[in-house]
Amino acid sequence: MTEKTLSDRVRDGLRAAAHRTSHPELEWERHESSTVRSVPDVRMRWATFTPWIELKVAKGRLVRFQPGQTRWLAKQWAAVPGSAWVLVGVPRHSKRVGGVMLYRGDVADMLEGVGIVALPPELYLPQPIKLPAWTELLDRLTWGGCPDECGCSEGSDVGL
Repeated sequence: MTEKTLSDRVRDGLRAAAHRTSHPELEWERHESSTVRSVPDVRMRWATFTPWIELKVAKGRLVRFQPGQTRWLAKQWAAVPGSAWVLVGVPRHSKRVGGVMLYRGDVADMLEGVGIVALPPELYLPQPIKLPAWTELLDRLTWGGCPDECGCSEGSDVGL
């Protein structure tokens, strides 16, 4: 699994989940910059939410970040809680099902230090990932769905 494969898979799953709401359009912008190294890989836009998402693929139990990334994620989360996340792709191995793990941006430094085994994720989506799991991920990334001021009936009790 590569970050590109992870990005495509997550984007397609979240778009399928968003399509079942009154806000079917979900934007997924990849940001690969050689000049600004700490900016996360993806800026997602759905309804009124625009979280940043750093994509990582676990190497065993370890997750590695570029210099400055954990600091950027923590500062962004502190400024606007829920606006920075880490999505870790866990490859399928003989001892593990594999899947996707979601972590808050403010724990990225701990994630790098102790790895995926010692730090429980906010959400774990084991393979194969079905539509209800993608819907739960969309809820988590957007703090429980569409905001009340939007006026639609979307939202859930899943939030953080």
